[in-house]
Amino acid sequence: MNDRERYAVGQDLPDNVQTILRAALAYAEDAVVISDPEGKILGVNNQASLLVGHEVADVLGKTLNEETLQPLLDRVPNAADLMKWKRALLVEPGRVDRAEHTLENPHREYRRYSGPLHDVNGAIVGRLWSYRDITDERRQQTLSDRLYAISVFVDSDPRKVCSYIAEVVSRLYQCNCVLSVLQGSFLEYRAIAGDLSLLGPMVGSPVDQT
Repeated sequence: MNDRERYAVGQDLPDNVQTILRAALAYAEDAVVISDPEGKILGVNNQASLLVGHEVADVLGKTLNEETLQPLLDRVPNAADLMKWKRALLVEPGRVDRAEHTLENPHREYRRYSGPLHDVNGAIVGRLWSYRDITDERRQQTLSDRLYAISVFVDSDPRKVCSYIAEVVSRLYQCNCVLSVLQGSFLEYRAIAGDLSLLGPMVGSPVDQT
């Protein structure tokens, strides 16, 4: 991927500003958009263009409105709230905001940030919009929480322990889970979680009979 595909910067900007924006966009790991105070896109990197469903060059110069962001809005459960948030930030140019939201199809979770950009005299000349994909971070945290819950779960009935473990694993990986226990040479299904109509009859049955 060459530089033209990785990011784009408005050619009508001063040369020193273009240089700074190119460096910022080229090395940013997050999806980043830089706009003027009215919401016109001055710079964008590839991660952000993919997020809004456009090629890098096609996004440059457009305004952050429903038409430009429609591919993104189609994936947001609360699209109206997202646009309300963007409009509020453009009306309040000095406001800094951080929040998290979810996208679907496919499911991803993002931490978003937006804040004003100032010139050397302190005047607001633009706005930074960034989106960090925290899906894997959230998944890892959920895994740690679930593993800890399993480690501290105590019950005198081993069947309840097995059922709890199976349920936690099923929810974590969004799958059917079968937990079997070996007693001597006898391997028995002890707990299932997921599609009970499919797996229910297996509980308490020898493995070689199912």
